[in-house]
Amino acid sequence: MNRYTTLTLIALLVLVAALPAYLWREAQRMNAAQSGLRQQYVAEAGYLYIQNCAECHGPAGEGI
Repeated sequence: MNRYTTLTLIALLVLVAALPAYLWREAQRMNAAQSGLRQQYVAEAGYLYIQNCAECHGPAGEGI
């Protein structure tokens, strides 16, 4: 085997070993990202409501 074939084989083996580890953590990563985004969206929505809607609808959304 020449040097390039050996390096290619080693790189392939590293990828084959790393891919299952990455996929195993993907569900946890997605749940954490989704939770963080949900909190961000709620905070942004509250800010937009106070800026644009609270004057007519009141701070609790009860309307006029």
